[in-house]
Amino acid sequence: MQRMPLAARRWPWTPVSSVEGTAYIAFAQDSAIWWSPHLGSGTHRRTNSGRDSLVFPRNTISQILPGGHRAIGVQFTTASNSGTAQLMDLESGVTTTLFDTPIVEVRYTMGYLVYVLPDNTLATDEPVRRLEL
Repeated sequence: MQRMPLAARRWPWTPVSSVEGTAYIAFAQDSAIWWSPHLGSGTHRRTNSGRDSLVFPRNTISQILPGGHRAIGVQFTTASNSGTAQLMDLESGVTTTLFDTPIVEVRYTMGYLVYVLPDNTLATDEPVRRLEL
């Protein structure tokens, strides 16, 4: 993984050490990287200074929500490829279960939660007001 400033005319790439290549990654407005390893050992925060911390030990991040204060993700259960949708407060570290239906992935777009069920069905929630963006 490498970091690159988008505003620069030249593209100086800076290696980001010890963050593995993963599909579970989100970039915050404060330049922090939120990431989860493929094996699901929680969500980590890498600050701009290079410090790591494990913030959500049981959740895998999917997306930082508009406003940058909350994220959504999945709390996977042991020996399973599915779990429950979670709302993750990036400032306090508090998580809230959004619904109990087992899912594989969850995303937010245009006021809707879109999620994938274990049988590969793509589903959506009614317009989401409970996220309080």
